[in-house]
Amino acid sequence: VVGNSTEGALLLWLEESGISYKQLREQFPEVYQVHFNSERKRMTTVINYNGRLIVLVKGAPEVVLGNATQILGNDGQLRPITEQDLARAQEFLQDSASQAMRTLGFGYAVLPPDTPTDEDILHERRDEIERNLIFVGFIAIRDPLRPDVKQAVEECQSAGIKVKMITGDNVETARAIAYDVGLLDRRDAAIDVEGATVLTHDRFEELYEKWSALYRKTPRSEAEQKELEKYEEQLAGMQVLARARPLDKLKMVELLQTRQEVVAMTGDGTNDAPALKKADVGLAMGIAGTEVAKEASKIVLLDDSFSTIVKAVHWGRALYENIQRFVQFQLTINVSALTIAFLGPFFGVEPPFTVLQLLWINVIMDTFASIALCSEPPRPGVMKQKPKRRDENIVTPAMFTTIMSTAAFYVVIMITLLLLMKYTGIFARQEEQKILDAGKVTPTQAGVFFSIYVFFQIFNLINCRSLVPEESGFKGLGVNKAFLGIAGTIMVVQILITEFKPLADIFKVGTLDLQEWIYVLLITPTVLLFAESARRIRLAKTGRAELAPAPASA
Repeated sequence: VVGNSTEGALLLWLEESGISYKQLREQFPEVYQVHFNSERKRMTTVINYNGRLIVLVKGAPEVVLGNATQILGNDGQLRPITEQDLARAQEFLQDSASQAMRTLGFGYAVLPPDTPTDEDILHERRDEIERNLIFVGFIAIRDPLRPDVKQAVEECQSAGIKVKMITGDNVETARAIAYDVGLLDRRDAAIDVEGATVLTHDRFEELYEKWSALYRKTPRSEAEQKELEKYEEQLAGMQVLARARPLDKLKMVELLQTRQEVVAMTGDGTNDAPALKKADVGLAMGIAGTEVAKEASKIVLLDDSFSTIVKAVHWGRALYENIQRFVQFQLTINVSALTIAFLGPFFGVEPPFTVLQLLWINVIMDTFASIALCSEPPRPGVMKQKPKRRDENIVTPAMFTTIMSTAAFYVVIMITLLLLMKYTGIFARQEEQKILDAGKVTPTQAGVFFSIYVFFQIFNLINCRSLVPEESGFKGLGVNKAFLGIAGTIMVVQILITEFKPLADIFKVGTLDLQEWIYVLLITPTVLLFAESARRIRLAKTGRAELAPAPASA
């Protein structure tokens, strides 16, 4: 079915009943039509039926019944509609709605013979011609839930994402659907009462107007502030809004944004465009959505599936964490390199890094590192975390502690190494004695110093896979072949820079022998031991803090 699913269901029903819709359209030409919208909640068509104008109305059953004065009985006879008829119809409608079925009422009226056929005149009289209808009946349509919707809602809830359903369906249908997908825990959840999470448009509008009036008022008394918070909590706690009007979505977005919440809104109609534009993330339906809705959105769902949104959140969180990993890695390098370069002259040695070495460390090597860290697959617990606050820093307290502690470890090791090179001549070769006597770092010492620092970063890539004390950087390391391949590539290139004489001369380092490489490979993995020890200590402290009794109140 292409287009509106409700219209498609009706056409399929006609086809299955052996009735040709195209033939009927050709036999009874359309004179005038008003399309359905969420304000009118009905669609009206005027046709020419054997020389007489007939108005056909379909829409919300309560709207059609409200404009009806007669009913077409089972015997095919017309009779005035009674309170008993209305009560019986309401009973059937509630029963259908409680089964999560959408209901659509039908009515018609024979217009007077002198009714003009001019479309503009009919448009002016559209409210008049929709009165005194003959109620024919209603149909109930079930739009089966996709099998993955309930699981997707559960994943959203476990991820701290609050899902709200805003629909034009009547409240009984909306409540039943919300129960089926897991938004409500009771099929008979309260409606429009104090503290209810299921609201109709009228109740929502009443609460919103009261909240809006108090929100705009400044200053507010203590009593008014409490009233404002009460209305805000009830509106923000709403889970289902039924018989919604076009502006209801926009109002809901604005209210949630005043609470500093990040709001994503889905929609498919032209009337949804303001809310889609206002939301932090607007998601339009790619199949059923209008072009206006797509233009107003930031994301278009090609399959119109709610579960696709959950997948997008999943991958978005994984990407955010990978960016955090790279930021942690990059800042560790920058803080340590800057500190070492700054402290070097104070210890009587020339700056240990050349411009070209820093270029390799901070630009070229980091490019490979970013690819390695961004190739990390989503970790299993990523959808169990709470959403990020709008003002939350990308560098978390745990990351800051890791950055500063690891950078301090680098500084201590590297400055100690510099002092040993200066005062003991370690790693200096006999032919470089004159350079050493002049108080300078020899090419071989520079090569060892440069290689140790780079290999420290390579091993620290593993540490940076962990963003919290609860997880080790070694967890799942063997699964990510791309990560291991890139880390190995950086090692090989670093060895080539040091051992290939033309490259070594460019980088102003000396080539290293086997013994010196053994020292490099013995010293640099210590950063793994340091990071794991620091992680376990922090984890133990966190555990003790959670187990410690709360202080007694005075």
